[in-house]
Amino acid sequence: MSESWVEGKYLPKTGRVIFNLSEIYAIEGGREQSWAETAEWFPILTELMKEFKIEMTVTNQLSITHDLWD
Repeated sequence: MSESWVEGKYLPKTGRVIFNLSEIYAIEGGREQSWAETAEWFPILTELMKEFKIEMTVTNQLSITHDLWD
């Protein structure tokens, strides 16, 4: 791409919205606890995803290697 966003030049709009949600857990079992808590409303999310053609990518199992508090 010859144009740069740094120069204030952007690609044409597609109408898509990308939303990123990041969660950082304070305890080792935090991820599992979070998944258990979402089980109640996940069927609703699934229906919304179908109705509005929402794509979801889940990236979990990641570990923090450095943080501001080390």
